[in-house]
Parts: sequence; structure tokens; C-alpha cells
Amino acid sequence: MHEYEQNQILLLSQTLNAPIPYMSPSSHNKDNILLSQ
Repeated sequence: MHEYEQNQILLLSQTLNAPIPYMSPSSHNKDNILLSQ
């Protein structure tokens, strides 16, 4: 189950083409990502 979760995180990272874009406090993409989902 742990490997599955890691794979999902990797898939999500590849989809966003960035490790953790929404962790950037100054990133204006945060609202865009929230609205897209």
C-alpha cells in the first residue's frame, strides 16, 4: 500500500510537471490548481 501511495504521488507530480507547486506561498498558481480540480 505504501508503494501505491508513492506511485500516486509520482504520477501527480509528473502530471503537474512540478514536485509540489501548491506548496509555494507566493505562487499564484495555487488558486488556479484549486479551481481546476
